[in-house]
Amino acid sequence: MKLKIILASVRKGRLGERVAKWVCTELNNAHLEYELLDLEDYPMPFDDSSIEPFDLHEKYPHKVVQAWSKKIEDGDCYLIITPEYNHGYPAQLKNAIDWLGMEWWGKPVGFVSYSTGRMGGSRAVAHLRQVFINFNMYDTRAEINLPQADKLITPAGECSVPVLGENLLKSVVELNSLAKKLKS
Repeated sequence: MKLKIILASVRKGRLGERVAKWVCTELNNAHLEYELLDLEDYPMPFDDSSIEPFDLHEKYPHKVVQAWSKKIEDGDCYLIITPEYNHGYPAQLKNAIDWLGMEWWGKPVGFVSYSTGRMGGSRAVAHLRQVFINFNMYDTRAEINLPQADKLITPAGECSVPVLGENLLKSVVELNSLAKKLKS
């Protein structure tokens, strides 16, 4: 299955790079295939189309949105790595989701969230679940929340709590399994 991992933060000095390194290291060690999509590499303008994305039929007015569309369309399942900003997720992630329509439709999605606080991004994930329902997506029950991620994950992407890696792998296996069932 084609797993697309989406790094949602574009802030300078973002903690998300550490988290993404950790996720990728865990998946590499388990010999799982994936593609990391960093929203920093897709600087989309805010959705300014007068036409609903579902009605654009993947004919987007901006080349960067067209490139983003192809990457998302190619995925069978998604793992979103998101910070929690003020009890929500980044505006750039919402924009990246909203630009598209059928590319997301009916596919499974999982979450790795993080914060420097105690909640580990769980409130951001709660909001994202509501958004993805609109695309008839299947969200996995399991989610990885990393509280005080600045202390849990080193700049090299090493996690001080090994069970989190085990939980991550279980979550990705669940995503892949669900994607296979949905494709058959």
